[in-house]
Amino acid sequence: MFLPFEQVGNSQQKAEGTGLGLAIAQKIVEMMGGEIKVESILGQGSIFSLDLELTKSSEYIEPNSSNTSMNLTGFKGNKNKILLVDDRLENRSLLRNILEPLGFQIMEACNGTEGLAKAAEFNPDLIITDLVMPVMDGFEMSRRLRQSSEFKDVILIASSASVFNFDRQNSHEAGCNEFLSKPIEVDELLEVLKNYLQIEWIYDQPADLGNEQREGLTNVLNVQSGELVIPPSTELVALFNAARIGDIEVVEQEANRLKQIDGNYLPFANKILQFSKSFEEKKLLAFVKRHLEE
Repeated sequence: MFLPFEQVGNSQQKAEGTGLGLAIAQKIVEMMGGEIKVESILGQGSIFSLDLELTKSSEYIEPNSSNTSMNLTGFKGNKNKILLVDDRLENRSLLRNILEPLGFQIMEACNGTEGLAKAAEFNPDLIITDLVMPVMDGFEMSRRLRQSSEFKDVILIASSASVFNFDRQNSHEAGCNEFLSKPIEVDELLEVLKNYLQIEWIYDQPADLGNEQREGLTNVLNVQSGELVIPPSTELVALFNAARIGDIEVVEQEANRLKQIDGNYLPFANKILQFSKSFEEKKLLAFVKRHLEE
């Protein structure tokens, strides 16, 4: 199982992967003086485990305080429709969870054939497509899009777990503007979107340094409340109650509801979603409570 392998059969029916993952993982663990094991039960699944002897670090690394994807609240620009084409639901869900809170409209397709149909229906500004998919792969879909008068200029971003340069080259020859390796780096993705969609990211501004010495709630915030449009307290009660008991699903529902009520609440709602998606429950509760009491 830990030996390198190559998939056989029709290339359109192959799953993602190069056959090197477990071999590389085993080599890395062995180089660190450990051992990786697997236990499998037919029809139930497998459990992978590893043993490593690690020393505790004595150095403290200061967190990077520069603007990153963690404090994005939205963007300025008119192009916001993105089509995600990937046969794996988890890959599409990951990108949707990154992009939708920023204000992008998202549509999904699970193969190239469905991608062509959804493109005609959705008229996206940008398409992010996997390359290896059943029914129709990303290469063929890209070629067909480039041959159509309607989508010959649409922005096409190829995304693949392949480590081979010829897949990158073939994606460009099929008409893709850019290639992103999986797993996709969020900051790299955002830079690509900024360049091709010609948009400007909107960031939360760091709080005044003097606030770091204040007691209570303000020391967990990294935005200046004056830059946020805060909903009235009557709209925050359900959100606060959900945050207090740690019901993340309801928290996200309330944040999305606030977006629908008033577009001015978008930065506030996105901040809530950032806290929830990173499971920062204490900061989430403090943030909501502060504005509820104002």
